[in-house]
Amino acid sequence: MKLYDISQEVFSCAVYPGDPKPERQVLSSVDAGSVCNLTAFSMCAHNGTHIDAPFHFLHHGKSVEQIVTDGMQTKISQMTEDCQSKLQDTLQKIINDSNGGMICIII
Repeated sequence: MKLYDISQEVFSCAVYPGDPKPERQVLSSVDAGSVCNLTAFSMCAHNGTHIDAPFHFLHHGKSVEQIVTDGMQTKISQMTEDCQSKLQDTLQKIINDSNGGMICIII
């Protein structure tokens, strides 16, 4: 299967008329003597490459969070009890032993 990257660069892509343009602000810089580089940014959630859930257009439509949750629950319910137990143990270990890092789990 061939994959095509259709991502748009956030700060240079066109924005929908009336939406605010993305902005970035350098809060600290190693080059300026700070201990770290830190940047803040703000943007409309519908800027750049994104996905619109049914909720974007329909009052009672599902949100992206609901679609993802439903999909995860369906996949987890199809796992054996042993797999579910191992997944739960692994997640608990990550939560208890991590130092606040971000994790991504693809099921």
